[in-house]
Amino acid sequence: MAEEYSDEEQEEILNRVYDWGVKFSKSEHFEILSEEQKRESENVVMLFSEYMYSYHGLPPEEWAVKEVKECCCTRYRGKL
Repeated sequence: MAEEYSDEEQEEILNRVYDWGVKFSKSEHFEILSEEQKRESENVVMLFSEYMYSYHGLPPEEWAVKEVKECCCTRYRGKL
């Protein structure tokens, strides 16, 4: 269930996602990415995480296909 927005909660989410990214960057899955994918992966994941929380009120543990599709396919007027 979406929660009320909080700057503190968003910061905690972004810190948690960043830590996951650091662990992922040391994995064999990361190694098979192209150099461009490796360079851009942190920015993409952090921005997506920020949008999912800012616009949907959802931390990563609560992401579902419906919300992910909506976040990726909806243009937020005046916000993007």
